[in-house]
Amino acid sequence: MSIGFEPPAGTRSPSISAWFTGCSYKKGEGGYHCFRIPAVVRTKDRSTLLAFAEGRRKDCADTGDIDVVLKRSTDDGKTWGDIELVADGGGDTRGTRCPSWTVSPGGSRC
Repeated sequence: MSIGFEPPAGTRSPSISAWFTGCSYKKGEGGYHCFRIPAVVRTKDRSTLLAFAEGRRKDCADTGDIDVVLKRSTDDGKTWGDIELVADGGGDTRGTRCPSWTVSPGGSRC
């Protein structure tokens, strides 16, 4: 999946905060105590928004059982799918300290 960051010429995209407000990660959802460090990207073909976050299992501390999770929207952020696990911490920290995502050399994965 290729990721693009620029809206098409002559259009304006909603703000990241607007997408995350609609995305609504909620305390307790998926067994996570809280969610932090958000990042939203749009696929290059503009069909999907990916809202990444750290899912913190036990508390909101910066270390511990932290996974990277995401939700998808295919209607420009109006609705969001269920939480998907991107990276399982396995009891350790798998975080998004710098919430930016890149494209694989072949352009098929982010």
